[in-house]
Amino acid sequence: MRRTVLVAVTGVALVVAAAMAVGSWVSGRSTDNASGSVVVRDLRSVAGEYVSVNDIGAPAPVLAGLPIRLTVEKGRISAHAGCNSMQGAARVDDGRLVVADLATTEIGCAPDVAGQEQWVLTMLQARPTIERSGPYLSLSWDGHWLGLSSDPADRPSVSPSA
Repeated sequence: MRRTVLVAVTGVALVVAAAMAVGSWVSGRSTDNASGSVVVRDLRSVAGEYVSVNDIGAPAPVLAGLPIRLTVEKGRISAHAGCNSMQGAARVDDGRLVVADLATTEIGCAPDVAGQEQWVLTMLQARPTIERSGPYLSLSWDGHWLGLSSDPADRPSVSPSA
């Protein structure tokens, strides 16, 4: 009888300890938001290639056949929005993408493409909030939002120079 009680008490103590550990871990993860996205804290955690998949909150619709493409690498980001390329040093600071020394090529583009490139440039310079949910990345700035995906199935078959 004593042994059964001892085993039961030990089991309960282990369950309580595990529950407390999980509760402590979950409460320390205050980066989840209502949509299930997690605020990005380190650029390495989102390294890869992304293509725009949702422009509902963007300043203008993404041009057909000219998706926004972002490449995130250790300490760097590059973007292509139709005609020119942009790149610069990048880091995450308190859930915001911080891009420094942003350089861009200066090829003359059609007015609609130049407009798309301008708002992408503005987005990169605005220190957007950066969040991730699975293969999806979202950038929010100045009341705007752009959704991107790293899933190869979401990439259109157009080349970035198209």
